[in-house]
Amino acid sequence: MFLLIVIVITVYSVINFDFATADLQAVATSQSRGASHWLLGAVLYVSYNIAAGAAMLTVMGGTVKDEKIAAWGGIIGGLGLGFLIILINISMLTQLKEIATVPMPMLLLADSMSPVMSVIFSIILLGMVYNTAVGMLYAFTARIVKPETKKFKGAVVAFGAIAFGASFVGFITLVGTVYPAMGYLGFTLIGAIVFAWVMKKRAPDHVKGH
Repeated sequence: MFLLIVIVITVYSVINFDFATADLQAVATSQSRGASHWLLGAVLYVSYNIAAGAAMLTVMGGTVKDEKIAAWGGIIGGLGLGFLIILINISMLTQLKEIATVPMPMLLLADSMSPVMSVIFSIILLGMVYNTAVGMLYAFTARIVKPETKKFKGAVVAFGAIAFGASFVGFITLVGTVYPAMGYLGFTLIGAIVFAWVMKKRAPDHVKGH
């Protein structure tokens, strides 16, 4: 459903894009950046997603016994996410002047199409936020406190309250500060994953089996 609406918004934005009066470079240069170069920004975004999703991915990956299935799941999921990000960026680039200072640009684009579309998109976004928050909160807490215990329930409430309080910092501030910081921290995690993978490949066969 989310992908379908994003496709509709992208098509609408491209159709209504005035190429003659567009000055994307001037608008882009006036915005604050999370990184000094676009390539570094792209790498930081990838690193952030790996770092942020590591806890949940570990829980999900632990339930899959076949490495090929896990690999294909990662490839298909990555390609799907990449396609979605491309569509979102295309739609935002066509309306860059209007969304330059807006915390939720895609919501503004949906509202420019129709108030009904804006309401539908808001409900979907809210569902996605809660779905992600619940999954990440559970995975994070499960790494610290053993699940199905009284302490676990208390820890979930405590961490949830902390996360809720942190949300009042503001979406733009969180994205502009947390994303780059988590991205840089994610380099350490990626390095550890690559190192573990290399060491596993070099290990003798009888060790791999264990």
